[in-house]
Amino acid sequence: MFGINDWATLGTPYIDVGIGNSPYQHPDWTFASNAPNYQTRHLDVYVREVPGDCSTNPCVNGTCYPGSVVTCACNGGYTGAFCDETSSQTSCLSILQANPSAPDGDYLIDPDGVGGNAPFTVRCDMTTNGGGWTVIDLQDFNDGSADGWSDPRVDLGSACPWGPMLGGYGVFGGGDWTQRTYDLLGIPHSEAHVALDYLALDSWDSENSYVEADGNLLLYNSYYYYIGQHYCGTGAYYDRFDHVQSELPHNNNWLTLTISSTLDQDPWDESYGAENILLMIR
Repeated sequence: MFGINDWATLGTPYIDVGIGNSPYQHPDWTFASNAPNYQTRHLDVYVREVPGDCSTNPCVNGTCYPGSVVTCACNGGYTGAFCDETSSQTSCLSILQANPSAPDGDYLIDPDGVGGNAPFTVRCDMTTNGGGWTVIDLQDFNDGSADGWSDPRVDLGSACPWGPMLGGYGVFGGGDWTQRTYDLLGIPHSEAHVALDYLALDSWDSENSYVEADGNLLLYNSYYYYIGQHYCGTGAYYDRFDHVQSELPHNNNWLTLTISSTLDQDPWDESYGAENILLMIR
């Protein structure tokens, strides 16, 4: 950036590079005491961006690549020459459809389009079963909390090798159940993906596990205390582990997940828990 200063008295023009016109003082003398003596006062300022210069981070929401001109590779959900405009993608699926090579990551989406609610950032799984999944939530309970669950008790202190879990040894037994209703944020979708680990602990004798999503039964298995391997809990009873992964038709804005069992004893005799609970939609 520089300025061409054209201040002059009649018949004696002076043109300086800088701001001001005092040849015997500082060249950028802007407010000279004799300024009223000049009949013409004109200042031109010229600004030019250095070609291919990424030092000023011109790509607001993207990665800058220098060259003869700056090239911006926009982050998910942004567009424009300098990645300063939001895209109109409504979900992770629409992002994947627009860019089939889009990787897993965080993207900006706008489910109700321009002019409605503000866009927001979501996590997109572009890999699992064809990709295009918007991650609603993933809970591993490692921080000891179970936000959103009707019975939020978490097993933090047992010797079970799976770590903290929703429910667990001495926590969920006969008559216990828990559920969570998820807000799907107005994101358009036609299917849901539910995954979790169900843990059956101690002296189960033909009782059943129970996992349901909006009336769809995802898990209902019988377990026996002599089948499996002893990990924790009471005596030498065996424990069992089931990984649940299911996709189901779904297009509502809410989904309720219920986890329970048919146990009939207290949780110090037979118990259950769940962890790594994942919900995605597309």
